[in-house]
Amino acid sequence: ATNNWSDSMRRLRAKSTLKMQLTHRLAAVEEGRKVANRMMESVGDQMFFLSETDTCSLLWTDDRFRSKLRNAISNSQETNAWTNHNFNLTPSSDMLNHVMISIEEVSSRE
Repeated sequence: ATNNWSDSMRRLRAKSTLKMQLTHRLAAVEEGRKVANRMMESVGDQMFFLSETDTCSLLWTDDRFRSKLRNAISNSQETNAWTNHNFNLTPSSDMLNHVMISIEEVSSRE
């Protein structure tokens, strides 16, 4: 019984940690989407002709986006390129391209 309880507690902690990470990441993504929508409203169709570097620079001018991204990174449990980034400097555009993989344990549906 102790083994099951310990395993359950371990899973609950892992679930809580993952939920916290995903919540902060989603907040950063949503803020980035808001910034992009505001940019689209201000520059219109010219937005489609901006380079990735220009788009990244415009996105980086938004303090709320940078703050939410910094918060998501500080809550991340994995090694990433952002850990030592100076947030006063615009990153290269490839740093904003990110892929995340989630895994579900089939037996417990977690």
